[in-house]
Amino acid sequence: MSCSQDEQVSVKQSNLLTTSHKITVEEAKKNVMDFVSKLNQDTRASSFWGVNIGTVEVVSIPNGTRSGIPVNLDSLFYIINFKDNKGFAIASSDDREVPIFALVEEGNYSYDNDTITNAGFEAFMSGLIEQKASCRESGLSYYVLEEPDMPSGGGDYPDDKFEMMAPLLATKWGQGAPYNKYCPGPYTGCVITAISQICSYLQTPNTIQYNIDGEAGATILDWLRINNECSKNNGELITNELEDHIAKLMRFWGGAFGAKYKAGGTSANTEDALKIMRGYGFNVSSLDEYDVNAVINDLKKGNRIVIMRGNGRYYHVGLVFRKYVDGHAWVVDGYIDQIKNRKETKYIHCNWGWNGLHNGYFLSTALNAEENPAYDDGIVSTRSSNFRYKLKTATFIK
Repeated sequence: MSCSQDEQVSVKQSNLLTTSHKITVEEAKKNVMDFVSKLNQDTRASSFWGVNIGTVEVVSIPNGTRSGIPVNLDSLFYIINFKDNKGFAIASSDDREVPIFALVEEGNYSYDNDTITNAGFEAFMSGLIEQKASCRESGLSYYVLEEPDMPSGGGDYPDDKFEMMAPLLATKWGQGAPYNKYCPGPYTGCVITAISQICSYLQTPNTIQYNIDGEAGATILDWLRINNECSKNNGELITNELEDHIAKLMRFWGGAFGAKYKAGGTSANTEDALKIMRGYGFNVSSLDEYDVNAVINDLKKGNRIVIMRGNGRYYHVGLVFRKYVDGHAWVVDGYIDQIKNRKETKYIHCNWGWNGLHNGYFLSTALNAEENPAYDDGIVSTRSSNFRYKLKTATFIK
């Protein structure tokens, strides 16, 4: 996404969305249900069968001040919740933009009353608000809809399409109980949880050797049974035996990766973790700069799944060196690629590793700002989570 200079003068004068391009609540609802209908037509595995719209919340400045931009702007977008906690959508308020920014599979959400910390989802929300507010505050009006790639050698525009891959993972695991049972801290760590979920898709390793608090042993991982149980129980394990096996797997990876366990969180370096996994026989690419086309092409090939990582912010050390901090990692296991009226939008399905919280399809570019805020201090706690910086991905192959 990028800012368009269309109608630049009028926006500079008012900092508000012009009436002629404003999407009403009713129009936004229709856009959401049209999107859901296309998704349901494409797969029987959709999580959105039978959803009905419930509440609608308008996100605007000043209630969008988490972005740190103190300007008075019109509505930025709508949060449209489905009834019975069956998910929600984030929809545009401007008819020149992508109509849908995100579609989340379960639960409801209120931006004003959000008290749940899901680092990856908060990154998406922060990025969305920051870019939209920045566009309007600077006199630019909206995110440009991208044109699809033309056929090689020229020719007509590609036909309209709605192509999707349903989530590959059956799991919706998290960092707390029961997965932290053998960890020396309260959290397994985002890298460890992401890797363990990827193992469930790859169905490997079959056995792990562990040494926990001086107790050595081996655990056999019955992946067919594990995935079947998760498929039947909304991504979670309910059998004590299987919960124990995955808790040991997560502690195993924590030890292998040299994870640092602290009261506020557990950290492990993603790049180092991938090197270690190659030593265990995993087929995984190097970490590359985030490219949604490469991610989707890899997923299309089949027998592949993607880990994604990013940093919340950076600050300057000396004159030129940037130190990146506040890291997070998650799994990308599906996508939507839509062409409509000669415009293309792409979404990636993110499993954030928070027990299914806010998993869903997210506009591929919203985590990837063109301009990053820089801070001159080293105070991590004063900065909001926004993992758009140094976004990288690696692909695992079965």
